[in-house]
Order: sequence, then C-alpha cells, then structure tokens
Amino acid sequence: MDGQEQIKRGMLWLGSATLAARLLDVGATLVVVSLLSKEQVGLASLALSACAILESLSGLGIGSALVQAKELSRDEESSLFWITSAGGVGLGLILLGLSPVLTATYEQARLGPLLWASALKLVLVGISVVPMQLLSKRLQFREIGTVQTLSSLGEGVTKIVCAF
Repeated sequence: MDGQEQIKRGMLWLGSATLAARLLDVGATLVVVSLLSKEQVGLASLALSACAILESLSGLGIGSALVQAKELSRDEESSLFWITSAGGVGLGLILLGLSPVLTATYEQARLGPLLWASALKLVLVGISVVPMQLLSKRLQFREIGTVQTLSSLGEGVTKIVCAF
C-alpha cells in the first residue's frame, strides 16, 4: 500500500473513531443528566467549567511543537513527557487549591469532591500530551482513534458510575 493510501485509510480510522468518541460522550452525558437533579447538574457544570479553563493550559504548546519538530532524540521526548506530566500535576494541584475557595464561594460543600475528580483528569491529560502527539507525528491514526474511543468509553462509564 502506498503512502497516500495509508494516509487516507488512517484519516478514515481517525474520523470514524472521533465520531464514535463523540457519540459515546453524548450518550454518557444524556444518561448522567437523566440520573441527576438540576442542582447536581449545576454543581457538575461548575466543576467541569473550572477544569476546562485549566485544561486549556495543558501541554503549554509542547504538543504542537513536538509534532512540528524535525528531529527529537529519545531523551528530548522523555524530557517533554515529564514536563507535560509535571504540568498536569501542577494544574491538578491548582484546582485542588481553588477547591476550598470555589466551595466557599458557591456555599456548596458537595462541589469539593467533584473538583478533586476534575483535578485527577488534569493529571491524566498532562500525562497523555506527549504520547498522543508522538502518535500524530508518526501518522498513527488508527492508534490515535483507538485511544480516543477507549478514553471516551472509560470517561463515560466513570461518569455514569459516579452519577449513581
């Protein structure tokens, strides 16, 4: 199979996996919303918003730079992995530090555990930046799609279990 055909097939895999991941996200969200009260959905929205703001800082642009770099040694890849992982831990700690402030501001003690779970997500996102970008750089779209779909499935199941 020539390179052009391989890229087309990879893009088809990635597109299909992205669609599957989004459908899993929507399905899990619908199940969770049906299980929770309006107040609980509001609390979850606050936690998700705080997490999303901090998640936008994840990777600090390292992922894009990694894909564009002509050559990187294993040591450089490893260093970038540890930098983004430490960044994820740092963002998680920031969210944990903000947890008492947000909990007091909204006078909702039940917001704390939701923020703690969101902090864990920030750590996992930081850890995943370099491996995912290395897969992109190597045009391993099937693997990217598989990871996306499985993470969406895991996230959806976790949300539903927590909602119960």
